[in-house]
Amino acid sequence: MINIRTTVTILAAAASIIGCNPKLTPRALNPITIETKNITAQVDYSGLDAVLKAAVKPDGEILPEKLRDNAKMLEGQLMLMTLAGPKTKPALFTNDHARLNYWYNARAAWSLRLMLTFSDERIKADETKIGEDPFWIITNDGPTVKTFNSRPFPIDGRSMTLALIDELLRDDFGFQAAIGAPGVDPLRAAIPDKSFDSTNAGTLIYERFNGFIDDSKRFVIDVPTRQIQVPPVLWQFSQHIITEHSEIYDASGANLTTALLPMVKLSPHRRLQDAVGYACIKAPAEKIPLITPDKD
Repeated sequence: MINIRTTVTILAAAASIIGCNPKLTPRALNPITIETKNITAQVDYSGLDAVLKAAVKPDGEILPEKLRDNAKMLEGQLMLMTLAGPKTKPALFTNDHARLNYWYNARAAWSLRLMLTFSDERIKADETKIGEDPFWIITNDGPTVKTFNSRPFPIDGRSMTLALIDELLRDDFGFQAAIGAPGVDPLRAAIPDKSFDSTNAGTLIYERFNGFIDDSKRFVIDVPTRQIQVPPVLWQFSQHIITEHSEIYDASGANLTTALLPMVKLSPHRRLQDAVGYACIKAPAEKIPLITPDKD
Protein backbone atom coordinates (compact mmCIF):
# COMPACT_ATOMS: atom_id res chain seq x y z
CA MET A 1 0.00 0.00 0.00
CA ILE A 2 1.26 3.48 -0.79
CA ASN A 3 2.80 5.56 1.95
CA ILE A 4 0.09 7.96 3.04
CA ARG A 5 0.51 11.19 4.95
CA THR A 6 -2.63 12.73 6.33
CA THR A 7 -4.26 15.06 8.73
CA VAL A 8 -7.11 13.68 10.78
CA THR A 9 -9.50 16.09 12.42
CA ILE A 10 -11.67 15.01 15.33
CA LEU A 11 -14.49 17.44 16.02
CA ALA A 12 -14.67 18.20 19.72
CA ALA A 13 -16.37 20.63 22.07
CA ALA A 14 -15.43 21.82 25.53
CA ALA A 15 -16.61 19.65 28.41
CA SER A 16 -16.85 19.97 32.15
CA ILE A 17 -14.90 17.29 34.01
CA ILE A 18 -15.83 16.39 37.58
CA GLY A 19 -13.84 14.18 39.95
CA CYS A 20 -10.71 12.13 39.44
CA ASN A 21 -12.36 9.64 37.05
CA PRO A 22 -13.76 11.83 34.24
CA LYS A 23 -16.75 10.62 32.28
CA LEU A 24 -17.08 10.93 28.53
CA THR A 25 -19.30 13.87 27.64
CA PRO A 26 -21.62 14.41 24.64
CA ARG A 27 -18.60 15.53 22.60
CA ALA A 28 -17.66 11.85 22.41
CA LEU A 29 -20.44 11.40 19.85
CA ASN A 30 -19.13 14.10 17.53
CA PRO A 31 -18.16 12.56 14.19
CA ILE A 32 -14.64 11.59 13.21
CA THR A 33 -13.50 12.97 9.86
CA ILE A 34 -10.66 11.73 7.64
CA GLU A 35 -8.79 13.71 5.00
CA THR A 36 -8.54 11.70 1.77
CA LYS A 37 -6.91 14.14 -0.65
CA ASN A 38 -4.55 12.59 -3.20
CA ILE A 39 -5.70 9.08 -2.29
CA THR A 40 -6.69 6.66 -5.06
CA ALA A 41 -9.75 4.53 -4.39
CA GLN A 42 -8.87 0.84 -4.40
CA VAL A 43 -9.56 -2.41 -2.57
CA ASP A 44 -6.46 -3.13 -0.52
CA TYR A 45 -6.48 -4.56 3.01
CA SER A 46 -2.72 -4.87 3.38
CA GLY A 47 -2.59 -1.97 5.83
CA LEU A 48 -5.17 -3.56 8.10
CA ASP A 49 -3.44 -6.91 7.72
CA ALA A 50 -0.18 -5.39 8.97
CA VAL A 51 -1.90 -3.72 11.93
CA LEU A 52 -3.73 -6.89 12.97
CA LYS A 53 -0.67 -9.10 12.70
CA ALA A 54 1.32 -6.66 14.84
CA ALA A 55 -1.28 -5.67 17.44
CA VAL A 56 -3.70 -8.60 17.87
CA LYS A 57 -2.98 -12.06 19.24
CA PRO A 58 -4.67 -15.16 17.76
CA ASP A 59 -7.22 -15.19 20.62
CA GLY A 60 -8.24 -11.58 19.93
CA GLU A 61 -6.20 -9.97 22.72
CA ILE A 62 -5.12 -6.47 21.72
CA LEU A 63 -1.56 -5.33 22.40
CA PRO A 64 -1.97 -1.65 23.32
CA GLU A 65 1.56 -0.49 22.57
CA LYS A 66 1.62 -2.24 19.20
CA LEU A 67 -1.74 -0.76 18.27
CA ARG A 68 -0.57 2.76 19.08
CA ASP A 69 2.66 2.17 17.18
CA ASN A 70 0.64 1.23 14.09
CA ALA A 71 -1.94 4.02 14.29
CA LYS A 72 -0.74 5.71 11.08
CA MET A 73 -0.92 2.44 9.18
CA LEU A 74 -4.48 1.96 10.44
CA GLU A 75 -5.34 5.51 9.34
CA GLY A 76 -4.05 4.80 5.85
CA GLN A 77 -6.26 1.75 5.62
CA LEU A 78 -9.32 3.72 6.71
CA MET A 79 -8.65 6.32 4.01
CA LEU A 80 -8.88 3.66 1.33
CA MET A 81 -12.04 2.16 2.83
CA THR A 82 -13.63 5.61 2.99
CA LEU A 83 -13.25 6.00 -0.77
CA ALA A 84 -13.84 2.45 -1.99
CA GLY A 85 -16.72 0.30 -0.77
CA PRO A 86 -19.77 -1.58 -2.05
CA LYS A 87 -21.75 1.65 -2.46
CA THR A 88 -19.06 3.96 -3.86
CA LYS A 89 -17.35 1.38 -6.11
CA PRO A 90 -19.91 -1.40 -6.76
CA ALA A 91 -17.91 -2.73 -9.70
CA LEU A 92 -15.20 -3.77 -7.24
CA PHE A 93 -17.65 -5.70 -5.04
CA THR A 94 -19.64 -7.91 -7.39
CA ASN A 95 -20.18 -10.89 -5.06
CA ASP A 96 -21.26 -11.59 -1.50
CA HIS A 97 -17.87 -12.60 -0.16
CA ALA A 98 -16.23 -9.38 -1.39
CA ARG A 99 -18.91 -7.31 0.32
CA LEU A 100 -18.77 -9.36 3.54
CA ASN A 101 -14.97 -9.15 3.66
CA TYR A 102 -15.26 -5.39 3.28
CA TRP A 103 -17.75 -4.89 6.12
CA TYR A 104 -15.98 -7.29 8.48
CA ASN A 105 -12.68 -5.55 7.78
CA ALA A 106 -14.35 -2.16 8.16
CA ARG A 107 -15.82 -3.11 11.54
CA ALA A 108 -12.48 -4.45 12.74
CA ALA A 109 -10.56 -1.39 11.57
CA TRP A 110 -13.02 1.17 12.93
CA SER A 111 -13.36 -0.66 16.25
CA LEU A 112 -9.62 -0.30 16.72
CA ARG A 113 -9.63 3.32 15.53
CA LEU A 114 -12.47 4.21 17.90
CA MET A 115 -10.61 2.51 20.73
CA LEU A 116 -7.65 4.81 20.04
CA THR A 117 -9.88 7.88 19.71
CA PHE A 118 -11.80 7.34 22.94
CA SER A 119 -8.53 6.49 24.69
CA ASP A 120 -6.86 9.73 23.60
CA GLU A 121 -9.91 11.75 24.62
CA ARG A 122 -9.97 10.09 28.02
CA ILE A 123 -6.27 10.83 28.54
CA LYS A 124 -6.73 14.45 27.50
CA ALA A 125 -9.73 14.90 29.77
CA ASP A 126 -7.87 13.30 32.65
CA GLU A 127 -4.91 15.66 32.11
CA THR A 128 -2.65 12.66 32.47
CA LYS A 129 1.03 13.44 32.36
CA ILE A 130 2.54 11.15 29.75
CA GLY A 131 6.29 10.68 29.81
CA GLU A 132 8.55 10.41 26.79
CA ASP A 133 8.35 6.62 26.75
CA PRO A 134 5.06 5.60 28.42
CA PHE A 135 4.07 2.01 29.07
CA TRP A 136 0.57 1.44 27.70
CA ILE A 137 -1.99 -0.87 29.28
CA ILE A 138 -5.65 -1.77 28.77
CA THR A 139 -8.29 -0.51 31.20
CA ASN A 140 -11.87 -1.79 31.25
CA ASP A 141 -13.35 1.51 32.43
CA GLY A 142 -14.21 2.94 29.04
CA PRO A 143 -17.43 4.20 27.44
CA THR A 144 -20.62 2.18 27.35
CA VAL A 145 -21.21 -0.10 24.39
CA LYS A 146 -24.05 2.16 23.22
CA THR A 147 -21.85 5.27 23.24
CA PHE A 148 -18.99 3.47 21.50
CA ASN A 149 -21.23 1.98 18.82
CA SER A 150 -22.94 5.32 18.15
CA ARG A 151 -19.86 7.39 17.25
CA PRO A 152 -20.17 8.45 13.58
CA PHE A 153 -17.29 7.98 11.14
CA PRO A 154 -16.81 8.00 7.35
CA ILE A 155 -16.85 4.70 5.46
CA ASP A 156 -17.81 3.81 1.88
CA GLY A 157 -18.53 7.45 1.06
CA ARG A 158 -21.06 7.94 3.85
CA SER A 159 -21.38 8.48 7.57
CA MET A 160 -21.79 5.24 9.52
CA THR A 161 -21.50 3.85 13.04
CA LEU A 162 -20.66 0.39 14.31
CA ALA A 163 -24.34 -0.05 15.14
CA LEU A 164 -25.29 0.76 11.54
CA ILE A 165 -22.72 -1.71 10.23
CA ASP A 166 -24.33 -4.35 12.44
CA GLU A 167 -27.73 -3.52 10.95
CA LEU A 168 -26.33 -3.74 7.43
CA LEU A 169 -24.76 -7.13 8.15
CA ARG A 170 -28.02 -8.43 9.61
CA ASP A 171 -30.13 -7.16 6.71
CA ASP A 172 -27.75 -8.27 3.93
CA PHE A 173 -26.30 -11.50 5.35
CA GLY A 174 -28.48 -12.58 8.28
CA PHE A 175 -28.26 -12.37 12.06
CA GLN A 176 -25.41 -14.89 12.30
CA ALA A 177 -23.22 -12.55 10.26
CA ALA A 178 -23.92 -9.72 12.70
CA ILE A 179 -23.13 -11.96 15.68
CA GLY A 180 -19.82 -13.01 14.15
CA ALA A 181 -18.72 -9.46 13.29
CA PRO A 182 -15.46 -8.45 15.02
CA GLY A 183 -15.18 -5.82 17.73
CA VAL A 184 -13.29 -4.69 20.81
CA ASP A 185 -16.36 -5.06 23.02
CA PRO A 186 -15.44 -7.91 25.44
CA LEU A 187 -18.73 -9.63 24.58
CA ARG A 188 -18.42 -9.39 20.80
CA ALA A 189 -16.71 -11.83 18.45
CA ALA A 190 -12.95 -11.38 18.62
CA ILE A 191 -10.86 -9.12 16.43
CA PRO A 192 -8.86 -11.41 14.09
CA ASP A 193 -5.08 -11.40 13.79
CA LYS A 194 -5.29 -10.98 10.00
CA SER A 195 -7.67 -9.28 7.61
CA PHE A 196 -10.68 -11.08 6.18
CA ASP A 197 -10.07 -12.53 2.72
CA SER A 198 -12.67 -15.26 2.34
CA THR A 199 -13.86 -16.56 -1.03
CA ASN A 200 -17.14 -17.88 0.41
CA ALA A 201 -19.47 -15.69 2.46
CA GLY A 202 -21.45 -18.60 3.87
CA THR A 203 -18.34 -20.37 5.11
CA LEU A 204 -16.99 -17.22 6.72
CA ILE A 205 -20.28 -16.55 8.53
CA TYR A 206 -20.43 -20.16 9.71
CA GLU A 207 -16.84 -20.08 11.00
CA ARG A 208 -17.28 -16.78 12.81
CA PHE A 209 -20.58 -17.82 14.41
CA ASN A 210 -19.21 -21.19 15.50
CA GLY A 211 -16.09 -19.54 16.87
CA PHE A 212 -18.20 -17.14 18.91
CA ILE A 213 -20.24 -19.93 20.52
CA ASP A 214 -17.00 -21.82 21.22
CA ASP A 215 -15.33 -18.83 22.90
CA SER A 216 -15.47 -19.45 26.65
CA LYS A 217 -14.46 -15.85 27.42
CA ARG A 218 -17.34 -14.36 25.45
CA PHE A 219 -20.02 -17.06 25.51
CA VAL A 220 -19.79 -18.14 29.14
CA ILE A 221 -21.23 -21.42 30.39
CA ASP A 222 -21.16 -21.34 34.18
CA VAL A 223 -21.28 -24.93 35.43
CA PRO A 224 -21.63 -24.19 39.19
CA THR A 225 -24.75 -22.04 38.65
CA ARG A 226 -25.97 -24.03 35.65
CA GLN A 227 -26.36 -20.83 33.65
CA ILE A 228 -25.39 -19.74 30.15
CA GLN A 229 -24.51 -16.05 30.07
CA VAL A 230 -25.64 -15.07 26.59
CA PRO A 231 -23.90 -11.96 25.20
CA PRO A 232 -26.28 -9.11 24.27
CA VAL A 233 -25.39 -9.32 20.56
CA LEU A 234 -26.82 -12.86 20.53
CA TRP A 235 -29.52 -12.36 23.16
CA GLN A 236 -31.32 -9.79 20.99
CA PHE A 237 -32.02 -12.54 18.43
CA SER A 238 -32.99 -15.24 20.96
CA GLN A 239 -36.71 -15.19 20.30
CA HIS A 240 -36.15 -15.16 16.55
CA ILE A 241 -33.83 -18.17 16.84
CA ILE A 242 -36.30 -20.12 18.98
CA THR A 243 -39.24 -19.31 16.70
CA GLU A 244 -37.31 -20.28 13.58
CA HIS A 245 -36.21 -23.55 15.21
CA SER A 246 -39.79 -24.39 16.15
CA GLU A 247 -40.99 -23.76 12.59
CA ILE A 248 -38.21 -25.79 10.94
CA TYR A 249 -38.42 -28.79 13.26
CA ASP A 250 -42.15 -28.55 14.02
CA ALA A 251 -41.32 -28.60 17.72
CA SER A 252 -42.61 -26.57 20.63
CA GLY A 253 -41.06 -25.76 23.98
CA ALA A 254 -37.52 -25.30 22.66
CA ASN A 255 -35.21 -22.97 24.55
CA LEU A 256 -32.26 -21.02 23.19
CA THR A 257 -29.73 -23.78 23.85
CA THR A 258 -31.78 -26.34 21.95
CA ALA A 259 -32.38 -23.92 19.10
CA LEU A 260 -28.68 -23.14 18.75
CA LEU A 261 -27.56 -26.78 18.57
CA PRO A 262 -28.37 -27.33 14.85
CA MET A 263 -26.42 -24.17 13.94
CA VAL A 264 -23.05 -25.37 15.20
CA LYS A 265 -20.81 -28.43 14.95
CA LEU A 266 -17.90 -30.09 16.73
CA SER A 267 -16.53 -28.17 19.73
CA PRO A 268 -19.27 -25.51 20.09
CA HIS A 269 -21.90 -28.22 19.62
CA ARG A 270 -20.35 -30.21 22.47
CA ARG A 271 -20.32 -27.11 24.68
CA LEU A 272 -24.02 -26.55 24.13
CA GLN A 273 -24.90 -30.23 24.42
CA ASP A 274 -23.18 -30.42 27.80
CA ALA A 275 -25.21 -27.40 28.94
CA VAL A 276 -28.66 -28.60 27.89
CA GLY A 277 -31.01 -27.79 30.77
CA TYR A 278 -29.01 -24.79 31.93
CA ALA A 279 -30.84 -21.47 32.27
CA CYS A 280 -30.03 -18.89 29.61
CA ILE A 281 -29.63 -15.35 30.93
CA LYS A 282 -28.57 -12.14 29.24
CA ALA A 283 -24.99 -11.30 30.15
CA PRO A 284 -24.62 -7.75 31.51
CA ALA A 285 -22.99 -5.40 29.02
CA GLU A 286 -19.39 -4.55 29.80
CA LYS A 287 -17.70 -1.23 29.17
CA ILE A 288 -15.37 -0.86 26.21
CA PRO A 289 -11.68 -1.26 27.08
CA LEU A 290 -9.40 1.72 26.49
CA ILE A 291 -5.66 2.24 26.27
CA THR A 292 -4.06 4.27 29.05
CA PRO A 293 -0.52 4.93 30.33
CA ASP A 294 0.48 2.86 33.33
CA LYS A 295 0.91 5.31 36.22
CA ASP A 296 2.48 2.78 38.60
